[in-house]
Amino acid sequence: MRYEFDAFTLDTDTRELRCGTTAVALEPQVFDLLVLLLENRHRVVSKDEIVQRVWFGRVVSDWTILGRIKSLRQALGDDGSAQKYIRTLRGQGFRFVAPAKLVSIESAKTQEASGTSDQKTVAAPPCIAVLPFSAIGDPEVGRSLADAIPRELIRSLSSVRWLRVIAHGSSFRFRGQTIEFQDVKSLLGAQYCISGMVEALAGRLYVDVEMADTRTGEVVWAIRKEAPIDEVQRLRTEIAGAVLNISEFELPEHEARLLDVDDAENLDAWSSLHLGIRHMYRFNKADTEIARKMFERAVTLEPTLARAHAGISFTTFQRVFLGYSSDLAADRLAARRSAEESVLLQPRDPFSNVVMGRSLWLTGDTEASKPWFDRAVLESPNYAFGRYASSWAKVFTSDYAGGNEMTDLAIALSPLDPLRGGMLCNKMWIALAAKDYDAAVQWAQRTALTPGAHAGHAMFAAMTNRLVGNDEGVSQWLKETKRRNPGFSKSKAMALVPRSHTEFRALTEEASVALGLPD
Repeated sequence: MRYEFDAFTLDTDTRELRCGTTAVALEPQVFDLLVLLLENRHRVVSKDEIVQRVWFGRVVSDWTILGRIKSLRQALGDDGSAQKYIRTLRGQGFRFVAPAKLVSIESAKTQEASGTSDQKTVAAPPCIAVLPFSAIGDPEVGRSLADAIPRELIRSLSSVRWLRVIAHGSSFRFRGQTIEFQDVKSLLGAQYCISGMVEALAGRLYVDVEMADTRTGEVVWAIRKEAPIDEVQRLRTEIAGAVLNISEFELPEHEARLLDVDDAENLDAWSSLHLGIRHMYRFNKADTEIARKMFERAVTLEPTLARAHAGISFTTFQRVFLGYSSDLAADRLAARRSAEESVLLQPRDPFSNVVMGRSLWLTGDTEASKPWFDRAVLESPNYAFGRYASSWAKVFTSDYAGGNEMTDLAIALSPLDPLRGGMLCNKMWIALAAKDYDAAVQWAQRTALTPGAHAGHAMFAAMTNRLVGNDEGVSQWLKETKRRNPGFSKSKAMALVPRSHTEFRALTEEASVALGLPD
């Protein structure tokens, strides 16, 4: 990559620093130090990080580090008094403070060849700092949890590969301090800050957690959890899961609200991604297409953005699954190709692995999808979408006990999940497998009443009411099916049930005919 600041250009490929057209001589360690500071210009870089990166963890003295800092300042025409480029923050580390922009080498070469100089900066993903919590009440319990819970949140959020999470070694420098959001933003470069309080009182634990936008001071979301003190491990797991899954939906939604959507043509890759996620979970044809276009724009602007490729796969899957596709073969292939690209770019991202598995459903190979969902769960055990996808595959390969357990875990991890309708629908299929038709009706109706539920869910409610002989319920839900999608047909209903489960397909086909759905 190429960094530009003032008259300087630093090229990491050729390992050159130039001031205008003049080469600036730098020792290798000084060059590595400059790259490290530029890469992390959004935050303070500690001496420990410098030692790890520049000296590969070898023991060096503070004077050695300060000597390299002095050499770098001299090369840039800076000094310890002016600190125009490199600022020393006593007791914390160093930070590159001059305005700088990052430009891809290919983009720079193209623009140089064409004689233009208005180069675009490469957008960066959102950054979160999780601060140590405060504690009141029982000091022995409260203080240990005030550190333990944030550490667990850092591990959990780090599994979501589209976020940047500040390491605890940097964010925990705020322990015991009065926290100003502006300080978190300026010292750590984080747009978001998670803070909280642990209260241990009368044998119970109460934990408050909130995420704030450090740019505006606005609270993005807040939760409160409580449990008996002897259930502390369950509480920690519950909080980690809640924070991860809330962040998955609320953070992109908050970013989307900050955008000027009337100027969509000028959105950068990450802004396009956030806007796509906002529309992705609305489960109707119009929003699905808007989301897909936003993801495609993000990929055009930044081809290595794995989450955008995964978003294309997700929305293309929805086109097929919900009956919006005009070319099933092409969309099945497109969903698979985008998923593959996402996994190649970010093999450990749970969302990438989930969409890869889901793309296999479209070919009817539910069994082959299971390892991808297992990978998603392994990488992020608290990721509700991974648990839900795994539960769906288990149900439709007749592993009802495993499917039921995974479904319950997904619901517990994300009670307000936009995919909650699908989770509840799993419970309906499990009840149908057990021939418990009364329970199936209850689950089907809860599914159909979930925000975002589609016409197929209403059809399943009609199907289960028919099994218990409730003609009024059949009529009500059949009418609702047609209201949600006037063109809902037998083929659309059959597309919702994979070929891996012949019993469920036979049940759906029989109901489609009995309900009078067109072919």
